[in-house]
Amino acid sequence: MDALYLIDARLTAIRDALNNRDRRIPHHLIAEGVRLELGDLEASDNRKLFMRDNRLITPFSEKLRTRIIKDIHNSLPRGHGGRTTTYQQVSR
Repeated sequence: MDALYLIDARLTAIRDALNNRDRRIPHHLIAEGVRLELGDLEASDNRKLFMRDNRLITPFSEKLRTRIIKDIHNSLPRGHGGRTTTYQQVSR
């Protein structure tokens, strides 16, 4: 996952906006549907982005996100907990 942080153009643009003390994420990201507020984000020394409540922002990779959802879904006790339960687990 660390390698994805280095090559993810969206996260790089967000980190650059944070470093430049911009007020908003770049317009092209908003047009792509990225819904983040710069004021809610922090960058770590190892180039990762976190929400202010210490939630990690994952790189924009469908393969990675699908794996995370699948791993959480499969780890839920007693089978499928439903869409809402899976979403709540992923959001943590």
